[in-house]
Amino acid sequence: MCDCKNIGCDKTTKEGKDYCSLKCRNVYFNKYERDYSKIKDKKNERIEKYLKEPKLCKNCNSVIDYEKKRNSFCSNTCSTTFNNKGRKHKEETKAKISKTVKDKELYLNTIKGDNEVIKKQLMESKTVYYESPKLCNNCGETIKWERRNEYQMCDMKCREEYYEKNSDPKKKYSLDCRFKFNLADYEDEFDFTLVEKYGWYKPTNRGDNLEGVSRDHMYSVSEGFKNNVDPKLISHPANCKLMKHEMNFKKHTKCSITLEELEEKIKAWNRKYEK
Repeated sequence: MCDCKNIGCDKTTKEGKDYCSLKCRNVYFNKYERDYSKIKDKKNERIEKYLKEPKLCKNCNSVIDYEKKRNSFCSNTCSTTFNNKGRKHKEETKAKISKTVKDKELYLNTIKGDNEVIKKQLMESKTVYYESPKLCNNCGETIKWERRNEYQMCDMKCREEYYEKNSDPKKKYSLDCRFKFNLADYEDEFDFTLVEKYGWYKPTNRGDNLEGVSRDHMYSVSEGFKNNVDPKLISHPANCKLMKHEMNFKKHTKCSITLEELEEKIKAWNRKYEK
């Protein structure tokens, strides 16, 4: 036990304490008037430093006050003006969408009813369109009025042909080489114990099983593309092997068998499973 450090206090303190209470501590430290001049000087220094390279308003390019230095605009007016610059474009887009919706409603109403005014408006709309109609990107034929806002091709067949002709050759080859058979049809040919142990590989956004099993092309797709191998050979079940996806990824474009070995495996497979 000892006396409180605060002069004028006759109370004793607890063991290890210098003051008898929080009030006595505050009185002791605040008995002298604080000097705030140093704090003001530091603030003035910061303001001077800021004004040498001040922040400028995104809209009017004027200097933003020191007190508002965290803002991107000097005022609410500038903020509103800047953020509404794209409104004109948005309004034009909305007008186009609105016109499309009205045309569709007009078409549907004509089918449902016998309103002569609507039919007349519909015919006028068709006449204007067929004066300069859209042409199919694939065959060059005129796209029907009913499909003018949906496709750039006259039908789905043309659409498929167009994308097939204009797709990347390597990407198209890779798609043609994908395995299309059902593993369950050849249970004796594959090691399913790996699947039972690790499960199938699934990326993070589709189940998140990165330790899982995937199908490997023993003769790789990359080598098949380089050597102009028929995709039917690359996608054949005899070219498939189950392995952990991380090992498949490390293997990358390497082959675990030669093309001659693959051809022999396919012959043996076809003899075994020929119908």
